[in-house]
Amino acid sequence: MLIVTFVCNQTVIKIMLVQFSFDNYKCFKEETTLNFVASSFSEKCSHATKKGYSVLKVLTVYGANASGKTKLFDAVNFMRSVVCPPKRDGKIPVFDYWQTIYDSFRLNNYSSQNESSFEMVFIIDNIQYRYGFTLNKESIINEWLYQKKSREKSVFIRDNLNVTLTGDHINSKILDMVRSANMLSPIVPLISIFFSFNDVLCKKIVDWFDSITVISANDLKPFDLFDAEKKEKILPFIKAFDINIEDLAPHEIDIDTIPDKIKNIVNIDASHHIYDGVFAKHKIYDEHYNRVGYTNFVLEKDESFGTFRLVCMARHIIESLKNGSTLFIDEFDGGIHSFVARAILEMFYNASSSAQLVINTHNTSLLSSKDESGKSLLRKDQIYMTNKNRYGESTLMPITEYKNNLRSSIERNYLDGNLTGVPSVDADYLISFVQEDK
Repeated sequence: MLIVTFVCNQTVIKIMLVQFSFDNYKCFKEETTLNFVASSFSEKCSHATKKGYSVLKVLTVYGANASGKTKLFDAVNFMRSVVCPPKRDGKIPVFDYWQTIYDSFRLNNYSSQNESSFEMVFIIDNIQYRYGFTLNKESIINEWLYQKKSREKSVFIRDNLNVTLTGDHINSKILDMVRSANMLSPIVPLISIFFSFNDVLCKKIVDWFDSITVISANDLKPFDLFDAEKKEKILPFIKAFDINIEDLAPHEIDIDTIPDKIKNIVNIDASHHIYDGVFAKHKIYDEHYNRVGYTNFVLEKDESFGTFRLVCMARHIIESLKNGSTLFIDEFDGGIHSFVARAILEMFYNASSSAQLVINTHNTSLLSSKDESGKSLLRKDQIYMTNKNRYGESTLMPITEYKNNLRSSIERNYLDGNLTGVPSVDADYLISFVQEDK
């Protein structure tokens, strides 16, 4: 059995995602909730918080193709992009970026006229916060932030450009400066504006949103390895999976070989470093299996698809574990062996940080996998199913809400269609189609 251990030397910082809810976004028309609160205490939970509940470190999302798994992750990324927009030249936030990726439910004739809502509940330094907003394609309509210690209290409420501060969580002088500078904008979230004025609380929250990572394993590129410091973290991780890679190095293009016309178009000069791939270093042996040297494989071409994906995901996994942040990985299992997938999940369970992992996957073996102690790798409240009805509306539901008898194998129940989330395939039509083709 493959066992990977990961030691996090940092002090545990209790910063965790508790719940994410949204509606009217892409294929999800109705309110949809992804909940990290455990249904009962378990060692698979991170800790019992002061709020009286335990927070799960790992959630998995299953479902048929085109049922909404990727769109769920898109919704998370959209909310993050509203709060933490990309920056032009690494300096200037593009606050209207969210308008370019906003996409309400489009398979009826009225949802596009309705607003969409997004909300997250999270813990920072053992204090629970609830932040959210509603918007349409033109502007942010409402925005709110609540804080909960013994009971929940409002921090601020926004109604279009009308803002109400409650208590002393945010200095009222900051709001006065925002108003006097005419910085209230229908497209910029208030929390981001307060962040720009160095409000301590809003900085904590915006930094937390910025720490959330949503990646598609299909779009990953290995260019992070060009940074020597990052590579030194990635290489030991890769070697733990016994795939015989001794080193990783970028392949640099000789600038002199690039035509002048191309250099002028993309503004390349002698100071630039241009890379077109990554080399994976392997040992060479003689006929007696003595090592006689090394050779380079092109990572993208010569290595397996699964190896390439694992290398590309490595930095995100390592950073999440070290920093205690939340990582969403779309299409997690493509090309990844079940033992490797299981080992990655166990790393998040064993990490001393508050790191969380959410994956969507078709790997049904995880549903019946056991850990070293013989207990199920996944609890029932860690497994969600996406489904799409005949009208194109997706839903998300944990299997704890299914009334089917789940005392037998969850994997068997899923494959038998008892938990839904499986595609409907017209095998007779496919056979007749092939026969007609002949």
